[in-house]
Amino acid sequence: MELPALLPENLTKYSQAKDDNSLLLEIRTSIADLIPFIATACNDETWSEKHAHFMKKAIEVLTRRMFRQKLLTVDGQAIAGAIRQHWGVLKDIVPTDLRVEYDGVTYDLNTLLFVADSGYLKYLVISQCADKDRKSFTLIDPPFDKEFFQLYLAFAQQGDLPDLWQRKSEELLVFLKMAVDMQCEPLEKLASETYRRYLDNKNAFSMILYAYECNWKQLFHICADYINSIDEGITFLTNFSGFAIQLHRLDDTTISHFEVIHSAITHLACKAELAQSPLLPELVDKCHALHSLDVSEALKGEQILKALNKRLEILDLTLSEWVDVDTLEKVIAACPHLSKLSLAHNIQLNYRALGTLYKLKELRILDLSGCYQMTDADFKMVLHGCPNLIELYLSECKKLPDAAFISLARLLRHLRVLDVSKCLIADRALVEIFFRCHDLTTLIMKECPNLTEKSLQGVNPIIKIIK
Repeated sequence: MELPALLPENLTKYSQAKDDNSLLLEIRTSIADLIPFIATACNDETWSEKHAHFMKKAIEVLTRRMFRQKLLTVDGQAIAGAIRQHWGVLKDIVPTDLRVEYDGVTYDLNTLLFVADSGYLKYLVISQCADKDRKSFTLIDPPFDKEFFQLYLAFAQQGDLPDLWQRKSEELLVFLKMAVDMQCEPLEKLASETYRRYLDNKNAFSMILYAYECNWKQLFHICADYINSIDEGITFLTNFSGFAIQLHRLDDTTISHFEVIHSAITHLACKAELAQSPLLPELVDKCHALHSLDVSEALKGEQILKALNKRLEILDLTLSEWVDVDTLEKVIAACPHLSKLSLAHNIQLNYRALGTLYKLKELRILDLSGCYQMTDADFKMVLHGCPNLIELYLSECKKLPDAAFISLARLLRHLRVLDVSKCLIADRALVEIFFRCHDLTTLIMKECPNLTEKSLQGVNPIIKIIK
């Protein structure tokens, strides 16, 4: 039997089927095959039209599975997307199995298309229909109006709303709120991307704050992308959770934007010379939600020490020449609740400085990458002072002997992430780590000359090895 074009090779086995009925009987027993087969078949419109009987019956199978919650959301979205792209060809064979009444109007719908992209509607179909063995329900007081519902139905069939761009900014925000309340990410994304045309350097900062406070993730990222594309002295760090920014200068324009958003900032990066500015303590003080601070690459620490406070949980002091035993003690006294600390590339630190880390009782993540001066004796101060670490980064710590890593295995039993790249760790120590660190999930071991493949034999497959 002729099969759809560009069908995955593992599905060509179904060419042995004699006709549509035998093909359906064979493939419906394997949902893992049926889903990619139908998605591919939709894209071959000539085949779909020629085998309309098979397509109709197969879509009925998937629709029933969606109604009974026997289809993964991601699979339902894949099939719905494929059908929408070729709605003109498929609309006459897509079954209607669900009746919904809203505001005096009755709609006959396909469950698969109706609920694939809406968590809210999916819950309603489960609670009002599937759980009660019914095929109809009435929408009562939904988080959207009739106009939005009709637009959603059009989107559910066609996968797009080409006229959305004609809406004014206020109308788009109303539409966006209803999409979010409906838990429909595609429409949230579509409305957010459409709203981009209304952004400028005067309103982008107030809008990103509004999106963050409303938990409109798509609009937040659209605003962040826009702000990052203009030169206003502030970059949004979207790889961080929360409201994370980096300041690149402290002129009047940047400060004015900072004044708009400071109440929401959770992570602030103010590096190098900016970290030495007398404005730093004032800026940090205004960020009442701040729990993460990056003041790396600074030569002097006077203003940094003034800026530190007990709310901070994450602190980045990478390449900070001013950090020594005395200043590190001041840092710890000012930030006693640190859970994550980076001292990477601070080659001036010795056992006396590292010995102060025991005072950070809540420390769980420590970065000592590039501290190539650290010896076995220095490292022992870390191991004994920080027994509760779950992540440890030791890249380029080339003075650590194999014995140091054996000690690590014995003392840091709860370690989950370990980076030993460019270290002199050998097979014996690595085997010890695998044997004793039962919580280990990620091991980074790039350019380790003393390691062989032998040490990786029999390693728990759960552990992600990066080399």
